[in-house]
Amino acid sequence: MLCTECGQETNLAIEDRPSLDFPELTIVNAHVYRCPDCGNEMDAVPALREKTKVVVGLILDKPGRLAAAEISYLRKFMRWTGQEMANLLGVRVEAISRWENGHSLMSTSADKLLRLLVAPAVDIERSTMQARLPFVAVGKSEPLNGAIEFVDRNWTRISEDQQDKAA
Repeated sequence: MLCTECGQETNLAIEDRPSLDFPELTIVNAHVYRCPDCGNEMDAVPALREKTKVVVGLILDKPGRLAAAEISYLRKFMRWTGQEMANLLGVRVEAISRWENGHSLMSTSADKLLRLLVAPAVDIERSTMQARLPFVAVGKSEPLNGAIEFVDRNWTRISEDQQDKAA
């Protein structure tokens, strides 16, 4: 692959890297093309839509309240405008803006409703998400963490046990 900055041939490196969207989320065995001349790095992300669905699943499973970046990520994943999301959640568009900019916390009920609305888009059945609701959006918001990996043409979550064995 040629460097997008200087046009020189790049070298492929396979390494664990933090997600650009969520720094606490690790992409295991990420493919990175690095230019030996100018140092430019280019991430190769196969099956981007599928990767995004796995990240959305991690967000939906997160026990703590949704953080600003996660709320924005879910809205963009669903391709909703701020007004559309506000209408679905029964709030004003200004509330969406405050949540996404971290100026106020999303209410627990709005958090749970958002998770219910997004779940079918990542193939989580409504009944499954409803069963999880008592265990999500509780306590304070913690950064999304964990690890994902592209293996056999599929993005998968890496369990904590698998992460511990690799470390």
